[in-house]
Amino acid sequence: MTENHRCDSETWKRATARLNRSVAAMMRRGLDDQTAAELNRAGHTLSSLQLTGDDELTRLGLSARQIAGLRRGGRADIPFATLARVLWKNRSTCCVCRKAGQAIIVHHISPWATSRDHSDANLAVLCLEHHARAHSRGDLEQNLTPRRLRDSKDRWEQEVCQLDARGSGPF
Repeated sequence: MTENHRCDSETWKRATARLNRSVAAMMRRGLDDQTAAELNRAGHTLSSLQLTGDDELTRLGLSARQIAGLRRGGRADIPFATLARVLWKNRSTCCVCRKAGQAIIVHHISPWATSRDHSDANLAVLCLEHHARAHSRGDLEQNLTPRRLRDSKDRWEQEVCQLDARGSGPF
């Protein structure tokens, strides 16, 4: 190994050791290092920024290009505590058919792409069949509209609460 190569390698190691992972994640999405470092010092992470609406990101000083970079590559994960709470309040069971033991999906009632909302109120537990129906727009059958999903979710969560109060829990 040449002296120059060793020096370059050592410099790279020292530089990467100082690189904050949150800053690096923001930089990978197109933010410059100074903006990323400022946002990190203010307590933001890539995930928290992805959960933030465009108007608020603009107020934070991000350009339309930078916001588009943050949105690239899919959505942020549903926070673990939120996911666990929603699954518990629904007994990990579809709120429409209420058939225990079915494969389930946690569905955004108001689409993530427009709402950026991972709150409990916007998440419904659905079996695969009802998840497909929530995304279909057929003329021959009644669709699972956001209003119907919210109603099913609210009624099911109330029933689960009553069952739990009576000691009829599945766990």
